[in-house]
Amino acid sequence: MTGATTTIPFSALKFIDHIPRPSLLQERFTKKLREIRMDLNSREPDRVKGNTQSFYDLHSDAETTRFKRRIMRYLERLNNSTGIKCLARRGEATLTPLRDGLPIARIMTEHEVDEFAAALHYKMPWMTPATAVVRHCMRASVREGRPGLRLHPLVLIVLPGIGKSFWAAALRIISRCRSRLLMPRVPLLDKAE
Repeated sequence: MTGATTTIPFSALKFIDHIPRPSLLQERFTKKLREIRMDLNSREPDRVKGNTQSFYDLHSDAETTRFKRRIMRYLERLNNSTGIKCLARRGEATLTPLRDGLPIARIMTEHEVDEFAAALHYKMPWMTPATAVVRHCMRASVREGRPGLRLHPLVLIVLPGIGKSFWAAALRIISRCRSRLLMPRVPLLDKAE
């Protein structure tokens, strides 16, 4: 294989680098309100009725309370829109590599598919049915012009110790992709039965 890779988006998570502090948002809202009111007072001078208002007297405490309420609502919605703020810091750090998408192996020609399948078959000839499924998926990906290999979920149900994990590792090594081993949190079978 040529070792070509491409990056594809993996999830709909949004990573927001800088979430503004509430005090900065309140300052920005207050400043904008004052600018609007100063502009309005300069256009309609009889509205002020002879009293010259200070720049700082152009909003009330009720408006400040409303600003705080709206700011808290805005920040809550911003945090909820990311999809990851409900996680602990460790969970956020774990998902950070997904930010720009994941690199996937790109197979350019059907000749590369045959080389890949031959290398996998050479390592484990007794897993020929699984290798054939992977080969057919690779050929379909090349024919359809996909940016990477689309491999449908594959469940290997064979005797223990035959080399399912070794075959999956060989598939990963030959395709030059990273992988993660996922283990169930609960046992699949109850040993008491």
